[in-house]
Amino acid sequence: MGDGDAKNRPAEKTAARTGVLRSLLPFLSAPLIAAASLALLETARILTSGSGPFLDEVKLLVGLSLALTTAALALAILTVRALTNRLSIALFTVPPLTFALLFAHNQKMATLGKPLVPADLSLLRELKDVMGTVVAGHEFTFGAAALLAALFLFLIIRSLTAPSRLPMTKPARAIALALAISAAAVCAAFPDPILEFLERRGVENVVWSYGYNLRTNGFLLPLLMNARQRLPMPEGYGPDAVSRVFERFSGGTEAAAASPESPKEQGRPDIIVFMAEAFWDVTQLQGVRFSQDPIPTFHRLAASEGARLFSMMSPQRGGGTANVEFEALTGISHALLPAASVPYQHYVRQPLKGLPAVLREMGYTARAFHNFHRYYFSRASVYPLLGFESFTALDELSPVGLDGIRPEGFVNHRGIKSLNGTEALIDGRYPSDEPLVRRLAEELEKPADRPKFLFAVGMVGHGPFLYDRWPSPEVRVEAAEGRPPLSESAEKDLENMANAAFRADRCLAYLTEAIRHRGRPTLLVFFGDHLPALKNETFAEAGFENGEKDHNRYRTQVLFWANAPLSLSSVRAGQEFSVFYLAPKILAAAGLPLPPHLRLLPEFEKTLPAMNDGRLLTPDGHWLSGPRDAALAGPQKEVVRALELLGYDRLAGSQFSEGAAMDR
Repeated sequence: MGDGDAKNRPAEKTAARTGVLRSLLPFLSAPLIAAASLALLETARILTSGSGPFLDEVKLLVGLSLALTTAALALAILTVRALTNRLSIALFTVPPLTFALLFAHNQKMATLGKPLVPADLSLLRELKDVMGTVVAGHEFTFGAAALLAALFLFLIIRSLTAPSRLPMTKPARAIALALAISAAAVCAAFPDPILEFLERRGVENVVWSYGYNLRTNGFLLPLLMNARQRLPMPEGYGPDAVSRVFERFSGGTEAAAASPESPKEQGRPDIIVFMAEAFWDVTQLQGVRFSQDPIPTFHRLAASEGARLFSMMSPQRGGGTANVEFEALTGISHALLPAASVPYQHYVRQPLKGLPAVLREMGYTARAFHNFHRYYFSRASVYPLLGFESFTALDELSPVGLDGIRPEGFVNHRGIKSLNGTEALIDGRYPSDEPLVRRLAEELEKPADRPKFLFAVGMVGHGPFLYDRWPSPEVRVEAAEGRPPLSESAEKDLENMANAAFRADRCLAYLTEAIRHRGRPTLLVFFGDHLPALKNETFAEAGFENGEKDHNRYRTQVLFWANAPLSLSSVRAGQEFSVFYLAPKILAAAGLPLPPHLRLLPEFEKTLPAMNDGRLLTPDGHWLSGPRDAALAGPQKEVVRALELLGYDRLAGSQFSEGAAMDR
């Protein structure tokens, strides 16, 4: 070996060490970048949420949750860097995207009071149709966000065209991609064991309290853990557990004794269920007065002989229509599902015997109607699974002329406009309910040898309320006597809301007139899905109770009315009830028997009248903080357990409760 070889050895060793360091540097820098990004992200989350003292919030995060989130973020950074061979692109994509998710989360919380979940990505098509609701009042914020997005896009494009200054070696890129693929494959293949493993080590996915989840696990980890919106199986679930629920609660339900063959098919009434977007009795606002009654038809019908008006607790406020609809049609309580879940998109993947399927088994036709896009909340795919034979959406609703359906009833709208290629009457920003009620009236007039069940979801009451929706509003709003004048924004919000209710009420008048003169008995069930998405300050100015009585924000009304004497006397007036108790009340009002899976609900209602994920009403009129409240009494715990078992059984289990074996 010559002197030249000996001289080259130190240089070769140095080059080798440099090569190793160069290969390791991406794996060492990625966690550091991830930790710095995560620190900024969580600081922004804590400061924008205002949930508690900053240091206390930080202390809750320190631990395994933070380490797991850092590792996941580091792996994402490493993957992008390996794919593009550019550190700059990883820096301009991964951290900014996490902040974009936080921004979307904050906007969703401000608008709907619900956190961001991974399934929201499936709503991107819907988002473009309701951007007005989200952006209204926050134009500057969204404008700044758009400028930042444009800046990062420019930097990404420029990085792609520039030479890489810190390239990864080919072996390092291969190792990084192998790590990413392996981690993704393991998480996808074994999600439940991984979650159970983490729970044993104190990292719990607290699905029933997303706020606590955020405080203890940070922002990103709950997003990852909720990627599947897993519905946990209740302890002891099985056919015996379901059977015991039926044995325990099936004794006292009067409707259970009814024969499935009675009454005769030709004597069964037609049934219309109309869920009106954000409709409620706005005259409950004690701090304002209206130039005229915004909902005269609703008040007149409620006071008519034989009608029934109830207070009903919604699972939502300000939004989440599909979850209200889900409870009404299935009798399953959303309170015992993951708080941010949308069952239509997360769980309804197999036939689920909802109210339409039950009525079809009794000889009814079952048709659904909605004056918006059919893909919204996956209705087009979910409705057949619930038992609907057809679904008429916006693309099939004919527009009405400028004179409206009845000149004396429908005036002063803004004409026909194009909505994503579909012509429809636009009332404010969303389609009017006029074409919808017109179609319902046409359906009622069609000859049929079977009774009809028509389910409709209206749209005219949809927010936002921050702009001039109607140039000549019929209802004016001002502060009640003795109260300070309304602020300009509150007055506009309340006036737009009142006029939306006025238009919905006008459609109710048309529909009831069409029903009144029919020769066939017809039951109408009309209710609002939730309260409108008004700001807290607006509610406060309007004199609406808040604070400890915030359950008022979840309280809507349901009206039962018929054109002939039916069984409305069986729907007894009483305490407020939850939306998931509505289906058996509809069947009882029509004089129809209850199937096994709905038969127990009237028994449950005696012990647990109303419940959503944050509120629970006891029979003696006290409010608790939901189904997990430590003050829950033994009988109420038993009902919660039964509802949890039956809900899981029907959504994700073997549907033992829907079978004839439980028909005792």
